[in-house]
Amino acid sequence: MRSITLGAVVALATLSQAFLLPPTISKSDSDIVDALPFDAAIEADGRILAVDCPGCPILAQDIQGNRHDLKGQNRLKFDFSVSHDDGMDRVLLNGLQFYPIDMKPSLERLAAPQLIKTAEDKWVEVAQPGVGYAVRIHEPASYSKQDQIDLVIATLEIMEVGNKMYNDAL
Repeated sequence: MRSITLGAVVALATLSQAFLLPPTISKSDSDIVDALPFDAAIEADGRILAVDCPGCPILAQDIQGNRHDLKGQNRLKFDFSVSHDDGMDRVLLNGLQFYPIDMKPSLERLAAPQLIKTAEDKWVEVAQPGVGYAVRIHEPASYSKQDQIDLVIATLEIMEVGNKMYNDAL
């Protein structure tokens, strides 16, 4: 399986990203975030990835509810975001809690919007297949104890899309 960093999309098999978990950022704190030596200063509260998914099943549903198996170029969309609810920072992946891992696990299945390329050369969402995955969270590094900023590195490995398992296909 190949791996990627959120800054450079190479394959669907493995996704890797460093997340910045800052407290709610005030005007005085924004200078600290702007001074960080990586891209997280640009979008500290999230990032969206569209990852090519060659060989992924595309099952679209029409307005009558009939399912159609489509072929063609497609992508899966992953929305990584940081939530600051209830005084706690959490990393979400497509709305599901991804970090911290010591929280009660969600019973919801992870799904990712699936986009296909139309004849007009535009990307259109056609489905939201379930995604089977494995996650590895590396020990958070305290970037700045004084400013309460932690750097969290997470590796997400996509192993299944729409009930289809993948080995080296991607």
